[in-house]
Amino acid sequence: MTTDKTHRDLVKLLHLKEVGIALAGLWVIVFIAAASATIYQEFDGPTVRSKIAENLELSTTNSTLNRDLNSARKDTDVANDYLSSKPKTIDSLVVHLTDSRSGQAVLENQLESYLNDAPLLQIGH
Repeated sequence: MTTDKTHRDLVKLLHLKEVGIALAGLWVIVFIAAASATIYQEFDGPTVRSKIAENLELSTTNSTLNRDLNSARKDTDVANDYLSSKPKTIDSLVVHLTDSRSGQAVLENQLESYLNDAPLLQIGH
């Protein structure tokens, strides 16, 4: 049985061509899939990673707001406790304010009497 050496090389070459064509076709399919995935990710909307990042940011904001709210509640409770234990202080401030206003009225009357007693030339009119 005689075999032609060039015939054997040609068969091997044809198999290599088929494998090469199959690999090239596979690479084209992979490239098209990668390009399609990139386009889909860029234009179609949010991805899972971006949503997770947004949720983490909202969680952080929520915990910060809760901490601030708790702090404000504590401050309000302290202020309410202080005000409920110090009603005499507020009453005494109201009394001092009333006294101050009456003292101011007396001083204004004294000033008006001094200005009425002064000649107009000294005042600058």
